Amino acid sequence: MAEYGNASFSVLSSRFETFGTVVPESLACGTPVLATAVGIAPELVNARNGILVEPGNTDALAGGLIRMLDLCESFDREEVRGSVGDRFTPASVSAELMKIYTASITGKYV
Repeated sequence: MAEYGNASFSVLSSRFETFGTVVPESLACGTPVLATAVGIAPELVNARNGILVEPGNTDALAGGLIRMLDLCESFDREEVRGSVGDRFTPASVSAELMKIYTASITGKYV
């Protein structure tokens, strides 16, 4: 995780993503993100913590890289870190997994 914290920004350039752990891990370390709008990125990335671009659009990705190079130092690292809050702590992730397991076993969604 030290690599995320030491980076100026992270990039996720996927065309398809089921989740994309790079995004929440980077944000949790206070590192702004340039990401394609796939997986969880559209739910987490906003103007205060990064830049979203259209997947599969190389011009948009190149433009996003140029913008991020200009902006990366202006992001408030504490605000970036706070943007994910407690959403991905071991306790919150295990609680969500328990909901899924319970629903799978009982057929009742909680």
